[in-house]
Amino acid sequence: MKKRVIAFLLAVLMTLLGVDTRAVAVGNIQTTSNENQTVVNEKQQPESVMGETERQEQTPEESAQQTEEQDEVKAGKMEVGESSIITSLQTSINEAGADTATTVTLNENAVVNNSITIPSQKNIILNLNTYQLEAGKETPVIIVEENATLTIEGNGSLINNFDDGVVIENNGTLILKGGTLNAAGNRGMVISKTEDEQKVEGNYALTSGSVVASKAGSPLSSIKVVVLLTPENVKTSNVNYQSLKLTWGSVEGAKAYEIYSSKDKDSGYSKIGITSNNYYTSEKLVTGTTYYFKVKSVSEGTESSFSTAVYRAPKPEVTAKITAKSINYNKVKISWRAVNGATRYKIYRSNQENTGYKRIKTVSNVTEYVDSGLQNGSKYYYKVRAYASKIGGYNSKASYVKAVIKKPTKVKAKSASYNKVKISWNKVSGASKYTIYQSTNKKSGYKKVATVSSKTTSYKVGRLKTGVHYFYKVYAIKSGVRGKASSVVYSAPKPNKVTQIITRSGGNKKSVISWTKPKAAKTYRVYRSTNKSSGYQRIATVSSNSYTDTDLKNGTTYYYKIVSVTGKAKSSYSRAVEFTNAKRVKLNKSSISLQAGQTKTLKASVSPSKTTTKTVRWSSSDKNVVKVNQRGKIKAVSQGTAVITAKTANGRIAKCTVTVNKGIVVVLDPGHGGYDSGAVYNGVYEKDINLKVSKYTKAELEKYSGVAVYMTRTTDVYPTLAERTEFAQEKGATCFVSQHFNASVSHTAAGVGAFITLNNGYNSESKALAKKVISQLKSDIGIGEWGVYTRASNDYPGQDYYAVIRGSVAKGFPGIIVENAFMDSSDFSRFLNSDSKLKKIGISNAKAIAAYYGLTK
Repeated sequence: MKKRVIAFLLAVLMTLLGVDTRAVAVGNIQTTSNENQTVVNEKQQPESVMGETERQEQTPEESAQQTEEQDEVKAGKMEVGESSIITSLQTSINEAGADTATTVTLNENAVVNNSITIPSQKNIILNLNTYQLEAGKETPVIIVEENATLTIEGNGSLINNFDDGVVIENNGTLILKGGTLNAAGNRGMVISKTEDEQKVEGNYALTSGSVVASKAGSPLSSIKVVVLLTPENVKTSNVNYQSLKLTWGSVEGAKAYEIYSSKDKDSGYSKIGITSNNYYTSEKLVTGTTYYFKVKSVSEGTESSFSTAVYRAPKPEVTAKITAKSINYNKVKISWRAVNGATRYKIYRSNQENTGYKRIKTVSNVTEYVDSGLQNGSKYYYKVRAYASKIGGYNSKASYVKAVIKKPTKVKAKSASYNKVKISWNKVSGASKYTIYQSTNKKSGYKKVATVSSKTTSYKVGRLKTGVHYFYKVYAIKSGVRGKASSVVYSAPKPNKVTQIITRSGGNKKSVISWTKPKAAKTYRVYRSTNKSSGYQRIATVSSNSYTDTDLKNGTTYYYKIVSVTGKAKSSYSRAVEFTNAKRVKLNKSSISLQAGQTKTLKASVSPSKTTTKTVRWSSSDKNVVKVNQRGKIKAVSQGTAVITAKTANGRIAKCTVTVNKGIVVVLDPGHGGYDSGAVYNGVYEKDINLKVSKYTKAELEKYSGVAVYMTRTTDVYPTLAERTEFAQEKGATCFVSQHFNASVSHTAAGVGAFITLNNGYNSESKALAKKVISQLKSDIGIGEWGVYTRASNDYPGQDYYAVIRGSVAKGFPGIIVENAFMDSSDFSRFLNSDSKLKKIGISNAKAIAAYYGLTK
């Protein structure tokens, strides 16, 4: 027989024993204590939002089976071996009227092989007296059918040795007024609600009157009875935006729990899950929608009544940690991670961390907000709550920030010199000034080094050590409140860049690079490439400010850059400088013929055109024949042949052969000199102004081609008169001109004059030259003419008085003495009292000589 199980009887017994009596049951159990005559009538289930537990109707098959069994009892169908007392008891019970209490008395000990049945609607009082009613087979002693009532009285015992002691059907009632229910078998009693059975674990002996229990005959202070209680303390909590978690107190004896859900409080519940745990997570819910839940405990087909309904709507997840960042002196930006299920976010603000929050904004579908109009320097706390529909998620944790002016951006630091670093930054709107902090440690030790006005966005920090790294932060300040620090930047003062670099040829296949030493540089790195823009490789590190590069190819262009170095600090590259050694040199003439005294300029062409050192060194193989200066100008000195060579800095050479034929040779003789001062007037020595005029004459005359000019003296010395003409003879003189200034006894004579030879061979030539000089001076400076004179010697009859004239004629060339002016007359102040006036006289003499010989420039 499938037994229907309900735990009301156990609840009554547990009440007597001090155990929680709230049991899942349908039948009514009444227990009367012998001592107190107290009736406990627990007919109602625990209240539920569902109302009373719905009773399950019997199936037609169950009803037919029950009726058949009852008919068998009424018909006296008993198994063989059933005692007559049992038969008599069952007959009496069957014959009892409905709804009226009928007492049936046990008059002797009896064994029940087939359970005694209390039919439906019967109210039977079983008086055990002092006898035992014992189950003889694995069947209940008594079965109380639906709506039947059994009251046990007396001091006897009901004994079950095998299976169920007493089975109570739906709404059956067992009233214990006395006696002992001995459950020595597997199960004490079964209260049935459905066809499935509910086991009550353990072998128990229950004594109603004394409330004393024993297990298998042994006394116990309490009885462990596993009953199905309605789950209590059912709670819900939010898991995430689409999940809820249910928890409840564990029910002893329950094998599982069924969970039911509905969107309506009073109806529409459906089972959504079963679990052996005392918790359950309902998933895939709609955020913001309210769900109702009930829980049943079940065990081997028997279930408790529904728990009280609980409800909750899934909330959006906890808002992720928010970030509050000042973006200006009166603005703060709040941002957070998007929350699953959220459609809106409410933003709250306070000046205190734990209280005083007020909603300042509700935003949709964004995860940031800029709060403006704040007080510069004040601290603000923010929280964000996510919402789905009207249901709000949990608040985020508070995040706080001060509304401060923006931090400077695009901060840069770079070396400004060997002991300076320049810091620059972008202007910050609203800033009244900026402060710059410096440290040699990136993370600590910063000290303020400068405060600058808001109009300044750069600053040079000085007195630093070359090569040491310095770290910097810049702050913007408004109304005395400092903003956040800029990002940290760093730089090390670098040695100054090399700026002045020159290259020159160092000889064949060599270059010399030199530069001006910058401050703080210890060494220099030399880089070279054949491409101006790229490909530089370091070729040397030197401590001096020059370097000689070797093994170069003549004609190839090389580029150099220099880097100055101090410790680990190095400057930027210098500008690139180039160098090209000459590959060849060529002269515009390979040979030339000149008259003595003539000049010519040779031109040297150096290739390639990019040659760095294009200058050449000029030289003559015989300076007595041809002279050459370093501009390539040659001068034929005397008859003969000489080779002029042009040589480049790296040794490339070109040559020109010069043949000199005799030309015009003029020997100038500055009169007097040394101990012989000549005339002295107005503090002026004749010897001095003679020398000056001769130098001016020579310089001007050498500008003409085809003439060689020599002077008998160039300093304040006194060559003898003979030495003077001998010198002229050595130089191959064409003419000899001795330059003087005159004086008279009367001190009244004036003008320019000359002395010439008496010798007929040179008289006319000498006279013509003298006349040319006088005429030129008169024309150039406006001086008067004193005249041209000859003077005979007293010692040498027929010869000239003046030794230099006499010596010149004797050596084969004309000689004249030019008296340019009188020192002791008005001529002095007009023509002699300044170098500029003397220079005019000298140039005029040169022009006259050149004109006489037909020379041209």
